[in-house]
Amino acid sequence: MILTMVAIMTVLTASAIKPIKVKYTCDVTQINKEMGDKRRKWTLNDPNGGWCYVRNDSTRSVGHNGILIYKNPYTGKFKVYDLKCPVCDKKKRNSSVRMDYSVTATCPKCKTSFNLCGVGHPVNSMDTEAYLEAYDFWIDGNIMHIDNSPGFNQRYNLWLSDYYSNPDNLK
Repeated sequence: MILTMVAIMTVLTASAIKPIKVKYTCDVTQINKEMGDKRRKWTLNDPNGGWCYVRNDSTRSVGHNGILIYKNPYTGKFKVYDLKCPVCDKKKRNSSVRMDYSVTATCPKCKTSFNLCGVGHPVNSMDTEAYLEAYDFWIDGNIMHIDNSPGFNQRYNLWLSDYYSNPDNLK
């Protein structure tokens, strides 16, 4: 039993992209424009779902190759993923996934597609352990806070309890 657990932990550790600190805040109604996105459809404002790339540059560092903020076209819920392809990362190559105007993002180098509606899992790869790196976030009005620092979920839960304990917020 213990040997099995050690083997599983070794496999999971070997397949994960090296963690990197991500802390970023944006207005989900304006982020597409701020990033220079010229699309009229499939933006985060689109009720039918959408996405936005936030790339690293001299003013910000978010994720390994930047992040993908994704709005599910079926549920309207958001997800945040690192753009770095985990399959290429295992092979010591650097590549970023790109949206397919659907519910998947694909790596142009290894051609692996990842399902964004679920948990960023590969849909056409033999490497079933290679998930896109997902980041924790919460939304306050239109403001999205993306943060994977230790204790983030605890701070969010405290904020929620304070918010819902105020009767004015429940009207």
